[in-house]
Amino acid sequence: MKLNACKMGLPGILVLACGLQPAFAQVPNFNISGSCKAAETYDISEDRNKTYNGCMQDEERARGLINKNWSHYKAKDRVDCVTPAQIVAPSYVEILTCLEMSDDTGALLSKDVNQPTGKAGAPVSMPAAMPK
Repeated sequence: MKLNACKMGLPGILVLACGLQPAFAQVPNFNISGSCKAAETYDISEDRNKTYNGCMQDEERARGLINKNWSHYKAKDRVDCVTPAQIVAPSYVEILTCLEMSDDTGALLSKDVNQPTGKAGAPVSMPAAMPK
């Protein structure tokens, strides 16, 4: 029996290669416990359990924000931000940061940065030449 990866709903690169369905139609489910356990081992404080619990809370909060805004993010940004998280230790905090940065960058790039600000018709002053 031949398996069709496109119909299996596999995320990431396989879905992109299929071109039949949007990449990451929903937020992937990651087991973040392992990532938080790893963070716990690098903690130098005496209360590593507090570090683990704080990490889990941060991850759940980030996942909630990603879920809430998932349809807002561009499909390309979803793939660019989620795919690396599948390879390394998954972290919704890192995915959220990546998505927010991609979203902000897209908004900035869509503005015409060559247009001067201020009153219409006002002369634009150029910076003084550097002394030789």
